[in-house]
Amino acid sequence: MKMTRFNPLLISIFFVSVLWSGCSSKYIAGRGYDGLELPKDNVAIIRGDRIGRFLNDQYVTICKIDNNVVTMDKNNRSVDVLPGSHIIKVLYSAGKLLNAVDLTFKVEAGHQYLITFDKKSVWETQFDPGFYLWIEDVNKNEKVMDVTSSPLKSPFSCF
Repeated sequence: MKMTRFNPLLISIFFVSVLWSGCSSKYIAGRGYDGLELPKDNVAIIRGDRIGRFLNDQYVTICKIDNNVVTMDKNNRSVDVLPGSHIIKVLYSAGKLLNAVDLTFKVEAGHQYLITFDKKSVWETQFDPGFYLWIEDVNKNEKVMDVTSSPLKSPFSCF
């Protein structure tokens, strides 16, 4: 009798995809609040940055806002939120590692925010041990300075 061997990577991918599909978002994709869609000047837009590199994509994915699971808008990798202070849980790749962090900061209506990283160091190295995130207020063209960062022990906290 011939035994079939299963590829552990494929089994892992299958398991994660089943887990992920079972998680439902409280909000509509691209929106981190309840109710009717508000005009863009009444909400803040938070976007996760990404840089494509063959076999080594670096990205920031917003997975929870104020402890509610959200789905980013697929076209521009963003989530609309109401003005005020929010806890944004992000999943990000740093080299070949997957990490999660809670970022707490205040957003203003009509502003766009980009959670980003140093792309130059990503292009020059396979893994940058100094990899860190920061938030830019795109409207003011400056870093948001009043941010509390809480690294999480596991990237699975997003699920």
